[in-house]
Amino acid sequence: MTPALRRVYRVGGSVFRANRLESGAEYLKEGQWVWTPIPSSSIIDHPQAMEVGQEDLAALLAGSPAEPARPAARGVHR
Repeated sequence: MTPALRRVYRVGGSVFRANRLESGAEYLKEGQWVWTPIPSSSIIDHPQAMEVGQEDLAALLAGSPAEPARPAARGVHR
């Protein structure tokens, strides 16, 4: 079984992370992803939902605890 693909959507002033399953979505609150019982399909199918691109998501998460960890640079020797 492959992991579900999660995408990020903006609906009004809220940002949600959702997948194609009927599981609950997550919303971004004060830099943290918080689970909500709203089905992901309700977010994805919402008429005002706009998918957030990688650059916009990076800007939203910059400096927040929800920002994904970046691997340390390796192999640079002088």
